[in-house]
Amino acid sequence: MKRKEKIREYYLPKLKNEKSDSGCLGWENEQAQELRFEVLKNIFFHGASVLDVGCGLGNLYDYLKKQDYNFKYTGVDILPEMIFRAKEKNPQAEFFSANIFEDDLFGDRKFDVIYASGIFNIELENNEDFLRNALQKFVSLSNKFVVFNLLHARSATKEPGYYYQTPDTVQKLFPPVKKIFFIDDYLDNDFSTILEVM
Repeated sequence: MKRKEKIREYYLPKLKNEKSDSGCLGWENEQAQELRFEVLKNIFFHGASVLDVGCGLGNLYDYLKKQDYNFKYTGVDILPEMIFRAKEKNPQAEFFSANIFEDDLFGDRKFDVIYASGIFNIELENNEDFLRNALQKFVSLSNKFVVFNLLHARSATKEPGYYYQTPDTVQKLFPPVKKIFFIDDYLDNDFSTILEVM
């Protein structure tokens, strides 16, 4: 089964049946979703431009607004159903339905922060290749930082159908960058990585 079909199969029933945004996106709850966003406090700065890859319903945009950050936001998601709902909620934000790994959506445009939350969680049978290629793309689009999270292999509640990693083993998939920071003390089943690009 192709990656987009697996993604559709996972998310569309949730979009139809779940009431909360976090439930639609497969997160435990809103607090767990926001804890993943909070890692951005380590690197966020005035006027930062943000590309939210796999933006879902635009919850990162909601979070950044609540923090009263001065930022420029662009969200992109492979599922048009997600983007439709995101635009309904925040019509003033910039959202695109596209596959940034296949479509040349941005040309020479770059962003200060590339952020991806949850896009590597579903087991796709080729997760390492997908992660490696995605990070190369993210670094090419970034002026300063790439931030993403993964499910942690230490999780006591592992479920079939999900992809788990550890900070130690995932490093071999990274493209050359200036610095790497791991944050793995906010949830037992998750860790985030900040890549400072060259």
